[in-house]
Amino acid sequence: MNVVIRKMVLVAWLAAALTLGAGPASAQDRLLQESKDSATKATLRLYRTSGGPRLDVDTPALQLRKQMFGNKVVTSLRGGGQSLVIEFDGQTFSVASSAGKASTPRHDQAGFERVRQLVANSPLTKRATALIAKIGFGESSPIQPMLLTTRMFLLSLANDQSGVREMSDWVRQARTRLAVVKTAVGQKSPTECWNAYVKEAIEAWIEYEQCMKDAPWWNLLAEAGCTAIYDLRALGAFSWWLDCVKLTNFIG
Repeated sequence: MNVVIRKMVLVAWLAAALTLGAGPASAQDRLLQESKDSATKATLRLYRTSGGPRLDVDTPALQLRKQMFGNKVVTSLRGGGQSLVIEFDGQTFSVASSAGKASTPRHDQAGFERVRQLVANSPLTKRATALIAKIGFGESSPIQPMLLTTRMFLLSLANDQSGVREMSDWVRQARTRLAVVKTAVGQKSPTECWNAYVKEAIEAWIEYEQCMKDAPWWNLLAEAGCTAIYDLRALGAFSWWLDCVKLTNFIG
């Protein structure tokens, strides 16, 4: 991981860990941007919270929320009277859905299967992954990797690797968009922030690929663990990028 980003992400996580009591509905949550996707009519809202960035994607049929609380990523889906909440902190998977609850250490095969089934069998998983696939902000939007990693994470828990191919395509295209920019000492331009963000995403992807190579082909738990770690790291990088760029017009 880029040393600067690693330090920034760790500092953000440590600071957030001291303020988690504020919760997801805290008055400290600050709306950074709201945008409507023309392809799906979904409304996307990006917040800065005491725990880290929060992304809300709302349609009449589905509400998706992705949020960082210190070193934990929480993905929440609601719609049609059903709910699905997935938490991962690097070591433990926890799921609470309309069909039940389960929590398991990352390396517990039997416990993980219960977690996986709750996610895979929820109709909200299919709705959310289908919605993200249609959102049309484009490859150059900084919000795109956050959406793609969410889709990849949900699909992996449903034993579907199509999200991996989409994320791989984004990484390949991102490599071609890196630009060289010179700025004054002690300053970072928006392009420099973007370059650092993309480089971290690429490095994280390389580590994900190595993690997958080391995972037994038959071990769904190992594969999901690789994906969950990547999802956590990607959101941490996005949190760093928000602090770096200090702009508000970046969803679309």
